[in-house]
Amino acid sequence: MDASRIDLLAGWLAGTDIDLLELRSPTRLMRLQRGGAKAGGAPAAPAAVAEAAAPAVPAGTSVTAWTVGVFLDRHPLRAQPFVQAGEAVTEGRLLGLLQIGSLLLPVVAPCAGIAGTLQVASGSTVDYGTPLLAIAPSVSA
Repeated sequence: MDASRIDLLAGWLAGTDIDLLELRSPTRLMRLQRGGAKAGGAPAAPAAVAEAAAPAVPAGTSVTAWTVGVFLDRHPLRAQPFVQAGEAVTEGRLLGLLQIGSLLLPVVAPCAGIAGTLQVASGSTVDYGTPLLAIAPSVSA
């Protein structure tokens, strides 16, 4: 995430009563903490922004449901699935959706590699941690 987007998020955070915003991806962690008075009335340090690399996601990893819902391999208004087995994917690529009521939440690739076959049928109800598909390591030339 570039500095202008972090500044934008920090500005939005300053206009709320949220003290800490934490954003995570499989490979990154970013925390925005709003300044203010700490216990005892002492002023806090300026808003802290920390972006640290999380542990690398190993290739050959299984993509799992991060919440309960209905897994969709394509958008309800589209015929084409987001990814086909054997297709090369990049980190962060949209692989599917988790539907909770009318809300559609993204399922993204935690690492680059080759998409495997779906491990659940599209339209299946899944629980937290249900394996959805695997991503195999890319073969280097």
